[in-house]
Amino acid sequence: MRCRTCDYSLWNLKPGPCPECGTPFDPSKYRFRPNAVEFKCPCCSQAYYGTTTVGHLEPSSFDCASCGNGVTLAETIVVPAPGVAEDATGVPDLAWENRARIGLVRAWWRTVIRTLSAPTEAMESIPPTAPLSGPILFAGLTSVLGTTFGAVLALSGLGIGAIFMNATAGNILRLMLIQIAILASNIVFAIIATLLGGFVAHLTLMALRAARGDLARTLQATLYGSGAAYALYIIPCPCVSLAGIPWWCVCLALMYRVAHSTTMAKSVIAMLVALVVSLSATFALALIPQGLGYGSQGMVSFSTGTSSAVTGDDIAEGFTDARAATGAWPRTPLDLVLHDHLSGEHLANMVAMDGGDEVAFGSLAPRALADDDFEAVRAESDRLAALLPADNGVFRLGRSIFVYRGRDAAVEDAWLVIVEPRRHLDGTARNQLWTVVRPDGALRFTTDEIYPALATENARRAAAGLPEIPDPAKVPDLFNGVVPKPIRESDAATPSAPEGESPAAPPVPAPPATEGK
Repeated sequence: MRCRTCDYSLWNLKPGPCPECGTPFDPSKYRFRPNAVEFKCPCCSQAYYGTTTVGHLEPSSFDCASCGNGVTLAETIVVPAPGVAEDATGVPDLAWENRARIGLVRAWWRTVIRTLSAPTEAMESIPPTAPLSGPILFAGLTSVLGTTFGAVLALSGLGIGAIFMNATAGNILRLMLIQIAILASNIVFAIIATLLGGFVAHLTLMALRAARGDLARTLQATLYGSGAAYALYIIPCPCVSLAGIPWWCVCLALMYRVAHSTTMAKSVIAMLVALVVSLSATFALALIPQGLGYGSQGMVSFSTGTSSAVTGDDIAEGFTDARAATGAWPRTPLDLVLHDHLSGEHLANMVAMDGGDEVAFGSLAPRALADDDFEAVRAESDRLAALLPADNGVFRLGRSIFVYRGRDAAVEDAWLVIVEPRRHLDGTARNQLWTVVRPDGALRFTTDEIYPALATENARRAAAGLPEIPDPAKVPDLFNGVVPKPIRESDAATPSAPEGESPAAPPVPAPPATEGK
């Protein structure tokens, strides 16, 4: 029988404060094997044996057979029974502490069951001096199992969805690898968040003057309680998963109460603090791999503030689908929307300008593209076709420069679209990646790489008899007639038009007359 706060031996001592740390102790609060200890009368030391399932006296109060004084279990002096070793008197330690002997899988399963079904007994069986490596490993293993199960479901759904969307095998593999990396990092972040929650909970107990144990004791309760709750997410049942957080709260509050011999009210307050901190930290840390995943997947996403995103490979697939269906490249980008080769929202996202501002297609607002207003899209596509350069040259819509017109089948991997980096409101680049769309997919270039790559592409086009692609920074917007501020500072020294002038936009013809009026 040892102090649950400092692990000091309490054998052969009168109940009261622990001589080492002052934490009150009471024999009735400990569990023993039947007949494994002697309960001695505090007046005459007459020994009695506990026969209940938890090794307590039955009855718990009686008159001593030797001295006649009243004996109460909570007042007795406890010593190991003759021939019984000290470590054999109580209930066994938590199974996880004996994993080397009983095996990792069996120890994990028994610990989960005991912590979830009897958190008070589980905490009582954890030695206060046990190293933190054990509970950290337990919580980590449970998190790995839960994440692995979730990953199987997520990757299966991702693969099926990508197949139905006709994504390339390379894209599917890339997305799966990114998802795996994100899930793996979330395991580490879950442990960090749990430790942080336990640390703040201990500070809360200290503020409430309820922290009789040290920080390690609080972290033991936090890691075992949280780790056991993680196991509920492995069960493929939404009702069980939803019960994870409430049951985690119950277990943790009970384990804090035992760990620090404090009141239930103070334990509940510490539990709530741990819950808020752990969940907040988990959410905040999870944003890191998500952000890194989207930034490292080798695909540039274009967004106008909505949840929709489009990649260079999506654009390439839209163009190639259009050519396969009609035998020719689309007359205008709006024709991609008309024939369902690219969503209207994706097209609007692709040409969005500085700070995510939307770019109108003449009189057609981007929202009309997302709302599937096909009559308006068809009319504006006709207007756009009338504005296109007569020499089948390059034209710009927002930050996308379309260079595919007049392409010859002899250059199957020639460029289709050049998409500039997004800009801040002051005109500076938000990132340094340009996207070049080709029929076989998309390429990414930094600002320093795009112009050498453009020179190489123009040499190929010249050899194939195709028009040269001009400097993207000097291509005016088809509708607005302006040249955006150059991405590179060196381009600013070369004006795109004589000083005091700006390229004039061609006149916008009136919309086609409607019949019946």
